[in-house]
Amino acid sequence: FKYNSLTLLRYGKPGISFSAVHETNAQYIQVVFLTGSRKLVTLTDSDDMYLWELTSVSQTSCQLVQRSCLKRIISQLKSLPSGVPSISTNNEEISHVTALCYASDGRSILIGTDNGWVASVRLNTNTATDDFTKFWCLPSADDAINPSRILDG
Repeated sequence: FKYNSLTLLRYGKPGISFSAVHETNAQYIQVVFLTGSRKLVTLTDSDDMYLWELTSVSQTSCQLVQRSCLKRIISQLKSLPSGVPSISTNNEEISHVTALCYASDGRSILIGTDNGWVASVRLNTNTATDDFTKFWCLPSADDAINPSRILDG
């Protein structure tokens, strides 16, 4: 068993499985399937998000291919828009991503940290490009989730 390997099994169809390995030794902690596509996003314990796609090799076989990676999400989100508290650089308070949630609108993934902070990363799923780094859109001031934009019901 390797910590950096991912195996997907399709239950109900004997013998169908897909395997993938990312380049670091980090462990997978969550897998999120993007509804209506052949893509999935994985989160590792090193705060990296990977975009994978199930691609056809031939009419009878498919493979899981890594399309993009957003490394060290927390460090990339340190320069946050106003209204959202910045992440402390004090080692005792450094936060890690612990949860991903695919938004019901199908256009973003909510990222949750162990200290309760939440950010929205937009997905450019309509962009037809070979540059999969353009798949991720980090939050702007309009995307910030802050107390004034939350409704309690």
